[in-house]
Amino acid sequence: MAAIPIPNNAFNSSVSGWSGWPTQGQISHNTSELDGGALKVSFTNNASYNTFGLKHDTNVPVQNGQWYRMRFSIVSDMMGEVLVGFKGQSQVSGPEMEGDRYIPFDGNRRDVTLFFQSSITDQGFLSFTNSYTEGIYYLDNVELLRVSATPVDPFTKQQLFLNDQATEQTFTLNGCWSDVNGVTYSGSIDVAPYSSIVLVKEDDGDCTATGNEEIAPSALTANGMSVFPNPVEAGNMITIAGTGMSTGALRLFDMQGKRIWSARFNGDNSQYVVPSAVQPGSYQLNVENGTTMHKLRLIVL
Repeated sequence: MAAIPIPNNAFNSSVSGWSGWPTQGQISHNTSELDGGALKVSFTNNASYNTFGLKHDTNVPVQNGQWYRMRFSIVSDMMGEVLVGFKGQSQVSGPEMEGDRYIPFDGNRRDVTLFFQSSITDQGFLSFTNSYTEGIYYLDNVELLRVSATPVDPFTKQQLFLNDQATEQTFTLNGCWSDVNGVTYSGSIDVAPYSSIVLVKEDDGDCTATGNEEIAPSALTANGMSVFPNPVEAGNMITIAGTGMSTGALRLFDMQGKRIWSARFNGDNSQYVVPSAVQPGSYQLNVENGTTMHKLRLIVL
């Protein structure tokens, strides 16, 4: 990041270096609001114009295509809003601004951070414009920095899986994902009929056989919970008993931490068929409900 010096941006002792138009609007130094000194705007007379524009007098540069971070603190004695943005000299005679946005104000302090990409290479100033009907606010801590930005496709980080069919549907997953309860998924996910789920991408290392309640993976029972028959042949049914959970999820992991199979359950005792594709070996079976996880060992023949 590269700081762009905004003159007298903290208003510690004065409001020098700042001005506004029309002249019916007044700016003054205030010591009771925000952080040990603030700029007060008072504009309640629209004899010349309905809006008042505040700016710093020394121009600063922006470059076309570069990203910038704008910060400031604002509070008021009333409810209203201010239009903020960066106005280049080439835009002074028109309504154009870079990164323009309306920011509300009221009696609650707001520490605002905005990002914008400049479409111009120019000298200019940060602009704050308010209406005479919302004429009083206090401003402090004004900053402008050039920042580095990397575009991110939101669909690579979160996805909605929608099942509009009358039967359960399985969706293939690439990598590790989690739902809003923090339950992780990999390989695939089963979505019930006429329902949906939102998943967020996680680091692949998060989809491992770990949990909140550490039960030795060699155990055949855990806290009164059991799975039987155990061992079981792939393609046959197992019963999970004593979960103490009304709803939750089963997840079967191999000894490398890779998830092999998952299913949802309802009720304290539930029956499931171990997929025939599961290879013979020793597995860890996690039984979880988003806050608690039990771990059992399952032997598949």
